[in-house]
Amino acid sequence: MAEVKWLTNGLVDSTDTGEFPAEAQQEKNPVLAEPVEKVNPMKEWLVDYVGDILKPADGNVTTEMIVHAFGVEFPELMLAIAEENWMRGYAQALHDSEKGFELLKEGQISIGDGIEITAPEGSVEVATTDNDTETE
Repeated sequence: MAEVKWLTNGLVDSTDTGEFPAEAQQEKNPVLAEPVEKVNPMKEWLVDYVGDILKPADGNVTTEMIVHAFGVEFPELMLAIAEENWMRGYAQALHDSEKGFELLKEGQISIGDGIEITAPEGSVEVATTDNDTETE
């Protein structure tokens, strides 16, 4: 069995480490904080197992707790999922890039084309601040 002490120590550390720039950080997935319902035998076993180890104060075992437990106790599974996710994302990015070049070559799109969005006159007011500068 994996180190239970490590599993329970700082389980859900949501502190910002500053490791990534702000624009690269994603919003926290709200699904991770939802309690897991015991709707089938596997979930019942898994929720009980993680709950027995972590002993959450409110008694609810969340998806994030289960993911963390899997990362400690079954890292091979989490690595396989992460690798598959990465490969699918990479393949999708390559496909999108190739499709974009194809559309560009066929003349269906051109660089710089895009939808220009303008707000109706008088509908948007923006307050200025001390560090705003005017340009003409």
